[in-house]
Amino acid sequence: MCPTFDKRRRAGGLLRIQSLVASFEYELLGHAREGVESNDFSSADIEASIASGRVTKIQNDEMQSSIGNKKYTIVGNALCGRPIYSVGKLISTDDGVCYRFLTIKCDGDQS
Repeated sequence: MCPTFDKRRRAGGLLRIQSLVASFEYELLGHAREGVESNDFSSADIEASIASGRVTKIQNDEMQSSIGNKKYTIVGNALCGRPIYSVGKLISTDDGVCYRFLTIKCDGDQS
């Protein structure tokens, strides 16, 4: 179950995302799932990349479906040290809040 989130507070940021991912409160959409499979990343690699990551860009969510209307680009390292580039957003659900990965790639393959 997703933790609850006070919508009057700021949207979140890296600490909020790290907390959700560490609690397994995340989901992978199509492009993200394809990136995981094509790069042989495990869920532990994705979790490690967020735990070690830094936000490199914050953009407006053109779909306007995220909390705070923001998408976060995070670059961190897989367990083996390979850099991972990901884009995602905080989503309000019936159970609380989850982090939704939109894209996951090897850093350097950001096309």
